[in-house]
Amino acid sequence: MTPRRVVIENVDTARLLAVIEQVDDVIRELALVQIGMRDGPVHTGLPQSVLETMGTVRDVVFRPKEDISRQAAEAWAMGRDRLDVAIDIEHNAGGVVRSVLETLEQVDAVSVGDQALLIPAATPEVAAYRRWFFTRVAEQLEDPGRPS
Repeated sequence: MTPRRVVIENVDTARLLAVIEQVDDVIRELALVQIGMRDGPVHTGLPQSVLETMGTVRDVVFRPKEDISRQAAEAWAMGRDRLDVAIDIEHNAGGVVRSVLETLEQVDAVSVGDQALLIPAATPEVAAYRRWFFTRVAEQLEDPGRPS
């Protein structure tokens, strides 16, 4: 793995923390679904691709997600409304980041739909900020000269 430093400047701390909380909820929910599936079929309304994607991207996105969470929590504890987020992530992970975003949006759609999941869909504000943040990360990975 060849990491690349990605910096997203001037990130709203409170909004980023809301995104992190929602993403953590999705990760926990999908883990529960996978555990439940070991005992037999579970109807969640989720496409199998959602579980497969989240299973295959774990190695690429887990450490950067934890780094982002730590930076946001530190900024919040210091009373900073905004922060520059810096992460080291696999240099060719732009497509993976976009896949994770698409997967999170599919989970939102299922959460709104048949209510088979325990978690609610992301609020429109969280979904929009999540899209903005993930897209900025993917764009920098795909075009390293692009400003954040």
